[in-house]
Amino acid sequence: MNLPYVQAGKRRLQNRTSLPVARAVKVLVSGLFISTILMAALVFGSASLPALLGYNTMVVTSGSMEPAIRVGDAVMMKPPTPGEIRVGDVITFKPFGSRGLVTHRVVATSEIEGGLYFQTQGDANATPDPDLTSAEAVFGKVALTLPKMGFLLHFAATPRGKMLMIALPLFVLMVREVRGYFSNTEPEAAQGHDQV
Repeated sequence: MNLPYVQAGKRRLQNRTSLPVARAVKVLVSGLFISTILMAALVFGSASLPALLGYNTMVVTSGSMEPAIRVGDAVMMKPPTPGEIRVGDVITFKPFGSRGLVTHRVVATSEIEGGLYFQTQGDANATPDPDLTSAEAVFGKVALTLPKMGFLLHFAATPRGKMLMIALPLFVLMVREVRGYFSNTEPEAAQGHDQV
């Protein structure tokens, strides 16, 4: 009887049936690795790259500019010269007596005693803001809105987010390496067993 040939045939059949599963796992792990790297690049790119180009990035925390800019969106803005701000532009500014920044649309401009002032209003607000904003209080003119990117930027700035941005790619890389190690050692063991 040719028993070694029968066992070798069974082993080949088992390898053929496990091959699609192995490929699916490989694709899944590779996809997870690539998506993690892309997510890290996206967070880094949306937080650091704009700064290198002279832009500031802020996360929107209120719904006063909806539907144009929603809660959780990130806005990229560049410090403007006062003369380039026009009615209809969206600016981020520090209101008089406030500690935070506000992003609203310019609805009118005024020159008072040689100084330039802006009347602002949130798109979702029924009335304009109560105080005029001086040109010196303008932090930036919104150039680009990144929908929902603010949630990711905010999370990435937390200790848990930083840990995840580092640990997840390392974990996926480790899984790939371990899987590669075992997939390289299994054929040698199987070949050695077939020759017996």
